[in-house]
Amino acid sequence: DKKRECDRIEKEMNGLRSNFEYQVNAEKKWMDEFKRDSKHRNEWICVFKPAMVARTKPQDGAPVVRRILLDEVVKAKGEVTEDHWIQLDGQRDTTWALTWHAKHGRLLQQWYGPDQSKFIELQKKIDDRRANRNQTFVDYRKKRKEVEEWGIPPGPTQEELYEIEDEEGEQLMGLVDPLLKELKEYKRRLRELRQKRLEQALE
Repeated sequence: DKKRECDRIEKEMNGLRSNFEYQVNAEKKWMDEFKRDSKHRNEWICVFKPAMVARTKPQDGAPVVRRILLDEVVKAKGEVTEDHWIQLDGQRDTTWALTWHAKHGRLLQQWYGPDQSKFIELQKKIDDRRANRNQTFVDYRKKRKEVEEWGIPPGPTQEELYEIEDEEGEQLMGLVDPLLKELKEYKRRLRELRQKRLEQALE
């Protein structure tokens, strides 16, 4: 029933959460080990053609400080902000660059020199696993919502009721018709028998 199915889905989702938490921890370990073994620290390469800009503040409309050309490597200090900004190192304190833009996509990519291909491969693996986890939870939430909306299905319309009655009437006639024919035959034989007895009585 509805409750049993909801409980089953929730139980499976809880099991997935535990499994996914293990995956996230493993992915973090992979990336931490890669960064630990790399000589490059907090370096970024411009991947946007032909160039991007750095600004005085971490805001889209802030004044432009300089251009960062395609394939140019810059060094950042600190972590990336929640809205994708990094503060550039070796510059004045008011120089910020955007790593990802909602319209243009990726602007700056983390740089690891000769190990860059390994980093991109690892990042793609992690991104694919993350996308798979997200899609799995979306599917389960959709399935749970469908179950929660279960209810007693509506009855037939008046037109459908008429059709049902017609079908039932046809089925009933199919059953009764042979009986009527048989009864009619019995009545005919009974009349013949009565007629014979009457004629014998008059002789």
